[in-house]
Amino acid sequence: MSGVSYIQVLGKEILVVDYSGCKTDQMIQIFDQAKNELLVKGEKCRILTNLSNTYITPNFMRHAEREMLEVKHLIIKNAFIGMSQPKRMILRGFSLLMGKKDFVAFDSEKEALEYLLQDDVQ
Repeated sequence: MSGVSYIQVLGKEILVVDYSGCKTDQMIQIFDQAKNELLVKGEKCRILTNLSNTYITPNFMRHAEREMLEVKHLIIKNAFIGMSQPKRMILRGFSLLMGKKDFVAFDSEKEALEYLLQDDVQ
């Protein structure tokens, strides 16, 4: 189910941002919900982002570029799943733009969680 939630894995809290199956307007709403969650909590966190069955549109990317600046310092790591090759290329460009090396795409949720649970916290 798409939306924003938290999970606990091996004693670490992970913010799950699930865009699966959403259209652009819904994705923007979910992005804003996740951003607000980060700001309210005010603590650094790990994020698992699911982009299965979505399209990364220019409108969504421009919104993410503008809004990410306010919270990028609160993100320890962001692991992405459900990404095709074109989405991965967009993510690489977005990572460079944001100056974040820790936005990484994975083929499975298991791999993404293993990455998020590694203790190389900045």
